[in-house]
Amino acid sequence: MQWQDIGLVMLVAMMLSGGVSAAESLDVWVVDPLEKVFRDATPVEGAAAVAHAARGETVDFQIVVRSSTASDSLRVDVSPFTHESGAPSLPVAAARFVGYVHVDRPTQRPSADQLRKPPCDYPDILLEDSYVSLAANTPQPVWISLTAPVDAPPGAYVATAAVTANDGQPHIVPLKAQVYPVTVKKTRLWVTNWFSMQWRHMEISPEPESKAYYCLLYTSPSPRDRTRSRMPSSA
Repeated sequence: MQWQDIGLVMLVAMMLSGGVSAAESLDVWVVDPLEKVFRDATPVEGAAAVAHAARGETVDFQIVVRSSTASDSLRVDVSPFTHESGAPSLPVAAARFVGYVHVDRPTQRPSADQLRKPPCDYPDILLEDSYVSLAANTPQPVWISLTAPVDAPPGAYVATAAVTANDGQPHIVPLKAQVYPVTVKKTRLWVTNWFSMQWRHMEISPEPESKAYYCLLYTSPSPRDRTRSRMPSSA
């Protein structure tokens, strides 16, 4: 056997055993945080991860990861945001994976700006898991939230998001936050969660105040779902 053949056999063996960095098979791209990333999303080039914030405001980044091979452990670690002048860093940004909710039927009157027709998996919840598994050739959005304290020095802050699959070589994504000398102090946000216990098209209609009514109330959403955040809606 020639030395070239031996080298090829060793390379193939390393790839099969995971010895070659998984980062080589990763596609990572940046999208607007209000964009809904569906399962058939494809890489987009040229976009930069830049956010603009007032002091006291929370801003978001969204990056998408796709791998040509399956991964049992996809992680995203965000470094501290450091000021261009070397001033103290901003609080550590939170990176959360976007989860999907399967919708198998439409509403009675679908919206005119409906993004996709059911059945479809819709990106919606923000998972608190530190890592997720990733199927081959399946996009996985990552939501990164950064809060600028009310006393943060204005200016440009930079950080990196390290995307790692199967403990391989990380793929580095530069992040930039521009903080302006405008302060947003205490705010009040009202959130309404609309739901009903009587949906004719779903064939459920428990009697009000009945045992079935409260069983349904306390099991939908599940206790696990109550700990999850949700992405902002967009058209």
